[in-house]
Amino acid sequence: MMENRTFLKCYASSMLCAAAATLGAGFIAWWRGRRVDTTPEPAAREPAPQEPVARKTRPIEDAQAETDATRHVARRVIQYFVIPIWLVSGLTDWWCHRRTDIEHTTGLKESGLHLLMLGEAAFPVLAGLFMEIDVPVLSFMIASFFVHEATAMWDVSYAVTRREVQPVEQHVHSFLEMA
Repeated sequence: MMENRTFLKCYASSMLCAAAATLGAGFIAWWRGRRVDTTPEPAAREPAPQEPVARKTRPIEDAQAETDATRHVARRVIQYFVIPIWLVSGLTDWWCHRRTDIEHTTGLKESGLHLLMLGEAAFPVLAGLFMEIDVPVLSFMIASFFVHEATAMWDVSYAVTRREVQPVEQHVHSFLEMA
């Protein structure tokens, strides 16, 4: 069996490589998608018979209503399910850290790692809020997830050498990652 440090290095390296590959694939997909098609258009075909205007707008109205309903459901799931679960999990994690006296056992280094992970999660969330969701933004979000996972592994491997990490705390961390 591998030694703990060797495993940590392999895991962190694989997460960082996955992040780099995701960013690279996203950049390539974005670059290929922005090229302008310069092929000439085929000769004009005979125009299709015109449908009445009322029938043309009906599918558009249906699609708009479906989009609005989907947005409404997504917003409600985020507001009333994801955010509360994330907050309860965060408070439970804080309680676990307080119970193990984190300020005297692992101190400033683990707190700094938590702030680093918070920043690694904040940037993709802010990108999703303020930028158009396209291939580069999605690849940045996925890459940030992999970097966050590598930092989380670093955090846990540091914490277990200095304080007791209970199974409850480990499950709370996995729940936070899912949320």
